[in-house]
Amino acid sequence: MSQQIDIFAAELKQQLSLYEQLLRLCDLQREYITSERVDDLLGLLSRREVILHEASAIEARILPLKQRWKEVAARLDATRRDEVEDVLRKIRETLGKITSSDADDAMVLQQRKLDVRKQIRGTGQQQQVVHGYAKSAYAQEQARTKLNVTR
Repeated sequence: MSQQIDIFAAELKQQLSLYEQLLRLCDLQREYITSERVDDLLGLLSRREVILHEASAIEARILPLKQRWKEVAARLDATRRDEVEDVLRKIRETLGKITSSDADDAMVLQQRKLDVRKQIRGTGQQQQVVHGYAKSAYAQEQARTKLNVTR
């Protein structure tokens, strides 16, 4: 069981490291979003996908032990149990920060989408006004031309 716990603890630490990488990428992601660096953002999202794939692979390997964690933890000495639970806590905290940052970024992107929609509508309304003005001016010019021709 001790070797299994050692492997479990090592996998958890690796998973935490991956999540910490994702958290660091969150700041860069925010910068790319706010500065509208779309190509850089797409590259960053690809890196995130690779990291998430690695973290998911680890999760699949450790899931059986995680599901029995209370039972397994009860058989461990306090120091070892506290060490593993500390890593689990850090993973939860890091995931919470990532989730919060992603939610904030989604709000920024949603607001940008609404702003662009307003701009497009505004442009459409401006075009309608210009078209209406041009139509009116053209009609007036035609009316003047007809008057001049009849004289």
